[in-house]
Amino acid sequence: MPGRSRGRAAFALRRLRRLALGPSKGRREGDRNRLGARAERLACRMLRRAGYKVLARNAETAAGEVDVIALSPDRRVLVMVEVKSRSAGAAAAPEVQAGPDTIRRLRRAAEAVRRANAWQEKGVRVDVVGVDWPAEGSARPEIRHHVGVG
Repeated sequence: MPGRSRGRAAFALRRLRRLALGPSKGRREGDRNRLGARAERLACRMLRRAGYKVLARNAETAAGEVDVIALSPDRRVLVMVEVKSRSAGAAAAPEVQAGPDTIRRLRRAAEAVRRANAWQEKGVRVDVVGVDWPAEGSARPEIRHHVGVG
């Protein structure tokens, strides 16, 4: 079957190009995104264990994307959570990256979510969760929850 061998050759050529050129930028971004997604899952698990009700992850709002939207344990406060993570050996804590622009954006997103759901009686808060990933073979990641940063 001539078509079949041509398909194998094309596959082998594509594979060879990947190996010769190394991983594409998209592939590296994918690894970073996977690390971020794992950090978000850990943050959600930690929040649920602390009594929060996680309403959404990676929610697109008019103000931009929100990593986690949750209700506080007493269900009176709408909490926008920014999750930041870093791999082992980083100089600074990951949550330092959540600057004033990020906090303003999350407050705008919280107001939009509150209006859309007619939750005017609920307060609004911005939290940041930092996740430090350990070196390979080490202990569990370190998770820090900063309540009410904005």
